[in-house]
Amino acid sequence: MLFGRKGLGSSSGQGWQVTYTSFVLIVLSFFIMVSSFISYEESKVTRFVRSFSAVLSIFPGGIKLDKGRQVLLPSPDIVRKDDPLSAVMRDINKIREQSKLGAQAELVEEKKGLVLRLQSSLVFDLGSAELKRDAKIFLRELCPVLQGLENPIRIEGHTDNLPISTREFPSNWELSTMRAVNVLKYLMEACGLDPRRISAAGYAEFRPISDNSTQEGRARNRRVELTILPKEIRRD
Repeated sequence: MLFGRKGLGSSSGQGWQVTYTSFVLIVLSFFIMVSSFISYEESKVTRFVRSFSAVLSIFPGGIKLDKGRQVLLPSPDIVRKDDPLSAVMRDINKIREQSKLGAQAELVEEKKGLVLRLQSSLVFDLGSAELKRDAKIFLRELCPVLQGLENPIRIEGHTDNLPISTREFPSNWELSTMRAVNVLKYLMEACGLDPRRISAAGYAEFRPISDNSTQEGRARNRRVELTILPKEIRRD
């Protein structure tokens, strides 16, 4: 603050302007700095939300992840507290990690529900609908998780497009359906599941998830899916 020769009285009227200008500049600098931080954090939060949207479908039908966009990978320890199936996903993944069948079992979340895919080679012998011993062990380990659910459960059998014609299975329809039924019956026996909330369906080769023109694709299509449906879905 500057003072003239006449002393404080002649310049004190302009002193507040210097102080006020300094204060305004400080506040302006502060908000510019905060604004830059908010923009930076918003970008991080957006990438975080997109990651979870793609993996756990936090916003069904909403934000989609664009190809080539960098994202933050979600931690397996983070679950959606408002979705009871998130805890089920965590528990089933833990069982998969501890089972020798787990490396070839796949757990995915789809529009129809939470889907556990088991390759048929792990569950059945070729052309057979009789459950293997290791498959029974794995299914028994799922019992505590399935028993605690009120959701409907659907067992789905699928095959590749190679035809089958045996006395027991005239076509892939019979094979896929019988495999699903046998898994259902075993779960009811081993876990004591309520028969009113469990069902079986066979789709033969008509719902592939891979290319039937390759050996690897056909192996993926030969599968049994255990689907945990949303509570509001009712079986006819």
